[in-house]
Amino acid sequence: PENILLMASGHIKLADFGLSQILLDNEDENKKEFVGTKEYCAPEVISAKNYGKESDIWSYGCSLYSMFYKKLPFFSENPIKVIKMITEKEVKFPQSLAVSFHNEDDNPELKEEHINAVYNDLNELINACLQKDAAKRPTSNELLNFKLFKEIDKDTLQSMKYSFDNVVFDDSDSQ
Repeated sequence: PENILLMASGHIKLADFGLSQILLDNEDENKKEFVGTKEYCAPEVISAKNYGKESDIWSYGCSLYSMFYKKLPFFSENPIKVIKMITEKEVKFPQSLAVSFHNEDDNPELKEEHINAVYNDLNELINACLQKDAAKRPTSNELLNFKLFKEIDKDTLQSMKYSFDNVVFDDSDSQ
């Protein structure tokens, strides 16, 4: 969640998930060292296997879980246990989604029905993102087909132009 930035325009920009590093001109680009926040790293990253965009889908699932449930899907104070959990354990979901409403006059049955629907749709999406097998995770385009996103105008979303305008790249750390 610290890496999800809300811009003044209302757009969301994602900062790195802790896996980025600056390579100096004389460094080998095929490093195998582990770089990142382990709690958000996909099993293939932790296991030092080849990985691609599927690992970003895993990190997205971890971010969703963290934002909605206010805890990490795989966590322990012991870093070795975290790695073991990520590579071996299935994600467990809380029994309910804690939600508060601003308008107390809302229909209680409608609230509970809506919350249950969102809870189920959210868990379906997160579970798909946190598949241990990277090949079984949805692509970014397939994510849009999940029930949670049924109200999104996909054509408008996919036609949006993104840029790195106004992004500051500070390379002072690499000096």
